[in-house]
Amino acid sequence: MPVPTQAQLEESKKMNQERLNRLQQAYDNFVTEWDGIEKEEKEILEQLRSYVKKSKIHDILNTIHSIKH
Repeated sequence: MPVPTQAQLEESKKMNQERLNRLQQAYDNFVTEWDGIEKEEKEILEQLRSYVKKSKIHDILNTIHSIKH
């Protein structure tokens, strides 16, 4: 196996650095997207909790109303 030349080493280094930069960018994009998904998930869960609370209150009020009549 021949020893790579300086030019080959530089080219390999350049290609690896470009690949590393693309991987870093992909990771950064993933983290940004994930943060957005987490925020959206929290908002949806809060809306769901609010809906469940309203539903329980509605059921309780219906029960009270049916007892009165």
